[in-house]
Amino acid sequence: IKIRGNSHYELERKCRSLLNRTFEIAGEMGWMDEYQNPVITKKALLPTVQPKHHPKLSWDEIPQFLEKIEHFSWGSPPTQVLCTKFILLTALRAGAAARLKWSDIDFNEELITISGSTSGLKRVKGKTDHIPHKVPITKEIKTLLLTAKKYSIELPGKSFVFILNLYNPLSPFKLISLKDSILSVLKNNNVE
Repeated sequence: IKIRGNSHYELERKCRSLLNRTFEIAGEMGWMDEYQNPVITKKALLPTVQPKHHPKLSWDEIPQFLEKIEHFSWGSPPTQVLCTKFILLTALRAGAAARLKWSDIDFNEELITISGSTSGLKRVKGKTDHIPHKVPITKEIKTLLLTAKKYSIELPGKSFVFILNLYNPLSPFKLISLKDSILSVLKNNNVE
């Protein structure tokens, strides 16, 4: 049985379904009475899982939120703040954003093209990793990227957009829990 999401509830549901079908076939074959199927239960008796949703903002709150990220005093390097804002504006996963290179960005075409084999894009190796991920460059993203350029050191083919360690610009931005940074800002501003 292939299970998605590492959820034991998903495993329980799939096993229950498989067993139920097995007992149904046994009943159809006359090997047991239909009412003897032990899998049939009242749904009200089954355990339920209440999903826990992440904090959310309305569209009107986004500019104010980005401003708070800019001025929040957690002492993060400017490149981390820029990377966090970039993730929010593009909906890229943190791993893909951290591995973004200047060679992926075409300011003339106003397009970011990330190789499908880039870690963090959730591509299936050998099936969908040949498909590049394309992100249009909006006015806000362009401004952010030009600001990030001030902090970067360009080396042919090896320069990452968001670097943390100026002494080793060949290594990508270290993922110092960007999610935790965002959640911290949300929590400190009473966003639920």
